[in-house]
Formats: sequence, structure tokens, C-alpha cells
Amino acid sequence: MAAEPDGIKIKQNCEQQESKILDGTKGYPLNLMVEESGWLRELQVICDRHQHDFDILHLTGVVDSQEGKACLLTEDEFGDRCYSSAEDIVTAIGTPFPRLILLCAESKYSWKHREIATLAKDLISQGAGAVLTFGDEVAEVLIATLYGELARGKTLDNALKLIYRESCRQERGTSPLLRGISKSSFCLYLADTKLLSISFVTPGQKPQATFTLPSGFLDSAKKMRVADRDNFVGRRRQLQNCLKALKIDTDKVGVILHGMGGLGKSTIASRLICDRLPEHEPLIWSQWGQKKQKRETLNVDRLLEKLSEDLYDQEDLEQYLGGEKLQKDLTNLFKKLSERGRLLVLIFDDFEWNLSPQGGNYRILDEPARVLQALVNSITTSQTRHKIIITCRYDNFDDGEILNLFYSQGLNGLSGADLQKKLRQLANFNSEKIPRHIIEKAIALAKDNPRLLEDLNEKVLSLPPAEAERLLTDYQNNPELWKDRVIWPDLYDQIDEPLSKALSYGLIYQIPVPKKVLQVVCEDRVGEQIQRGINLGLIEESSDKLYRISPILPCVLDSIKLPNDEQIILEFSRRAYQQINTLWGDKDNKNEERWAEIFRLAFADKGNPERFREQFTKMISVQYNSEADRAYEKELRKEKEYLMANQ
Repeated sequence: MAAEPDGIKIKQNCEQQESKILDGTKGYPLNLMVEESGWLRELQVICDRHQHDFDILHLTGVVDSQEGKACLLTEDEFGDRCYSSAEDIVTAIGTPFPRLILLCAESKYSWKHREIATLAKDLISQGAGAVLTFGDEVAEVLIATLYGELARGKTLDNALKLIYRESCRQERGTSPLLRGISKSSFCLYLADTKLLSISFVTPGQKPQATFTLPSGFLDSAKKMRVADRDNFVGRRRQLQNCLKALKIDTDKVGVILHGMGGLGKSTIASRLICDRLPEHEPLIWSQWGQKKQKRETLNVDRLLEKLSEDLYDQEDLEQYLGGEKLQKDLTNLFKKLSERGRLLVLIFDDFEWNLSPQGGNYRILDEPARVLQALVNSITTSQTRHKIIITCRYDNFDDGEILNLFYSQGLNGLSGADLQKKLRQLANFNSEKIPRHIIEKAIALAKDNPRLLEDLNEKVLSLPPAEAERLLTDYQNNPELWKDRVIWPDLYDQIDEPLSKALSYGLIYQIPVPKKVLQVVCEDRVGEQIQRGINLGLIEESSDKLYRISPILPCVLDSIKLPNDEQIILEFSRRAYQQINTLWGDKDNKNEERWAEIFRLAFADKGNPERFREQFTKMISVQYNSEADRAYEKELRKEKEYLMANQ
């Protein structure tokens, strides 16, 4: 469980840590379950549901003190800070304890590292058998080694000896790109010495067969499939943002989850209503599974029919909906339900069926607009806590005031550790019977879209290898076979030349960046085009309002490609480098992905013969920054052929 509450300046790079663990144990027995929220209550639920059958509990976060007691800074359901003592952690874990608690933590103040030791000792006094602490900024390298050794069947003492030797080797300077590790980078607190000689994994054991992704359903008719709780990957900040809007922000009547098809909008809606809004009764309007000609837009008659199906029999409903004005009737109904202690959350899934293309964007149709306006006004007028959740491929589809009362949450593709976790859930992506080059080909085709990954796992990689490879080649050569899973044909008409150019030029970035940084490489009326791209779901939006051109676009739209002109690419790279170097090129950047993007763009400037030396100097200047070290080394290795040819 990783905790990064809002307002904490120390960032743990939890996803990178998970990624290192997954890399270090690839091909060996490891069943990694990640508690995504950083909330002890959710950790308790996982431990209870899995009958406490864990060898290791791995906690990542920041340690601080409250009223003289060492505490791990965890999160509440909204992502705000909680001070969790050893007693709080042990209460959440329950019994029996995991064999080992691994505490990868930093202290809020550099001179208070003793707090980490105090928390470890408190955990031991509460009944933990062993607590292993890591407090160094490059400890993730050692942690990955530890997990790798344990997964290979080594005992805890042998695994610790290896990482101790590794830390000493690094301190002697044999690995110049990993600086600053001391012999005190980790410390073991032990209550039971027998744990030292125990193997957590039987030596030589093969990994268990990866299970096929089980699915839940968003709707009662079991047509809208979503990932269930155990297989929900990432999206922690998106959930927390939505919960703040739904539970705290009294100015909002609901949330809109928007983004390209297959990114998990319905799954997030399901997680909200099933796990985070238990006091609300869901009323779901889903078009999933219906043939196109049978799908109907939101209308008064169908809304009343749905209310009568899910809430009352028709006679009872008519007591509250007997008037002539829809808004007045709904206001009356919502008040009566609230008085009875009943709260509704209305879910309108696939809301794009209520929109029509207009003026380069999408606009809501008259009848759905009337009904949605009545629902919103009724909730605000009745001053009740009923809520609305909308999932839609497009955003900003209303010219009026309706959308101002919704919190807008965009989605992006999976990346880093989240992508690796998703792949681990898909059996055929981990099959030893399928040649690795075929699996890599499937990953390259799906990019980071969860739905496409699931489709390829189920429909393509399940076939004999030769047939699977042939079908993947067909998919690469003919996107028409699958692109409707993420983009609808009527969207193509909205992508005019100015938007195509903006999207094409924005491909110079390979990671999400702030909107103003994305705009730098684009041309006239750039703000308008970038915003249109966001509204149409063509530009992905991360939980912290960073943006990236969807990498799937060049695969399905010929008009969206980086220009072939090398001089244009060179100029784009220079502009992009200047922007993100100003933004992230300092010692406070502890994100390896961002450093890699800085170096990648700098190295792309082939007109600058000093670029490698300049970036080496930059990497050296940010002292004790292992993320910059690793990113520089990796990007330099990618330039190996160029360097050898031009030495």
C-alpha cells in the first residue's frame, strides 16, 4: 500500500517502485496485490477478504510524528492526510500478521529519520515478527533485488546479505549512476529469529498460472462488463477527485468521466457506486449491449419508467410525479426519498448517444438536455444529496450552465506499474506457450488502452501462435477491424485540418505534460484546437491535469502523424525541450519518466554536437538524484548506434 496524501512535498514515486519490483521478479512466483487508495480502511478490507494470506506487507510513504508518536502519513478516502500509528496499522492488518512488514519511508524532515526507526519498533511491540525499513531515495533498486531473491526461493537472511553487498558495492563507486547509498540504507528489526531462515517461496517453483480477468457488471442486466474490485488497476487520484466532488463539494451535483473508448470510465463509475457510495442507491441507464438501432436517447417517458422499475410500483410513484411540470415533480420525488433516508445516484453510461456533432464539437440533443436540466435543477432545488454520474467519450457538450455543476474528470491510458499490473492479470500475456515477440506485438498494437489489451488477450492471443501472429498483422495493417472499440466513425468528420495539425505536432511529447507546454509546439489558434482535442477525447487527461495526445491516434487516423520533415521535428524537439527543461529540469524532480523525456528531447537535437555533454553536466548538477541518473543512462544507451557511428 502506497500513501501519498495531498499536500506532502515528498513524493515516493510509488509507481516506479512497483515497476522495479515487477521487473525484478519477472518469471518468478510473485502474487502482488496493490491497495490503490492509501486508505487503511481499504487495506483492512483486502486483508479480511483474502483471509490475511500474505507473506509481506509493503508500506510506502512518509513518516512524521503527532503528539510525540511516530506515524505513517496515510490517506482518507478523499486523499487527505491521516496520521496512522503502529496501533492503527496493526488494527487494519488484523491477525495473523504477515511474516515481514517492509516499510519504505522517508521522514518529513531529514534530521528526523529516527521516526522511521521508532515506527518500526512500535510495530514490533504490537506483535509484528519482522520489520525491514528502507529510507534512501535509491532504495527501490535494493528493494527490487530483495523481492527478486525472495521470489527465487532465497531465505530472508541470504537475500539481505546480497542487498547489503550491493549497497556496499554502490557506495564504493563501482556504479557511478547510483550515488549516495549508505550501509544504513536499510535496517531489520526482528522479534523472531526463525524468520531469517525461512524461504517465502519453494526454490525452483514455477509461477502459478495467471488467472483470467474476472469481471463484474455495471448494470443489473449484466451487459456492461467492468473490472471487479480485485482487478481494479490504478485510477487512485481520479477516484479521490470524484469522491471529493460527490461527498464534499456542495456546489456539484455529480461528476462526468470522459475520455476515449476503453479507458475504464464505466469501471470507475462501478467502483464509485459499489465501494465508495454505499449509502446511495444506484439507478443505472446503460446502452451497452444494445444494437445501435435500438439505443434510445434520454427522454421523459423512459426516465419515469426507469424510476418506477427501480424505486416504486407505478401507483406509488404517481403520488410524487402527478403534476404537469417535470422539474417540480422530480423535486417533490427527491425530497420524499430523502425524507425516507433514501439517496439516489443516477448513472448515465455511454452518454454520447445523447449527443450530436455540431460545429466541430458535440452538443446535447434537445430532449436529453431538457431531462438532464430538470434532474440537475431538481437536485439543487430540493437541497438533497442525490447525485449524478455521467460517462461519456466527449466533454464540454453543453453551452448552458448544466456542466458547471459537474466535476469533469478525464482519463488517460495506463502506464508504468499500472500497465504492468494490468498485463499480469491477463493470462495470455504471461503464457510461456506464446512466443515473446507475439506478445510484444500485441502490446505495441494496444498501446496502453485497457479494453484493447483485454480484447487481444481473449480473442487473439488465445489462438494458436501462428494464427495469433497472422491476426495481429491483419490488425496492424487494417485498423478498421478494431478501431470502433475506441473511436466512433462520426468523430472523424470533426477532425479538421487545424485540429489534425495540433494533434500531429503534439505527438512530439511521449508523456503527459501541462497544457501550456503542449501548446508550445502547435500553431495558430492553438488554445482552441488543444481544448477541442480534449473535448473530443483525442487528448488524454491525467488525474493531475496533464495532457498527452493519445498514442492510438496515429494507428487509426492517417492525418495524425509527426511530420516527415527532419527540420520541423528538430525545431519541435528544441521547443519542447526548452519548455519541459524549464519546468522539470531541477533537483526537485524525482520522476524518472520526466527526466527521460528531458534527455530524449535533448538528444533529438542532432544539430547540437554538445548535447550529450550538456545533459551529462545537468545530470551531475542535480546531486543524489538517482532518477536522473537512471534516465540519462537509459536514454544514452538508446543512442548507442548513433554515438558509435559518429565518434
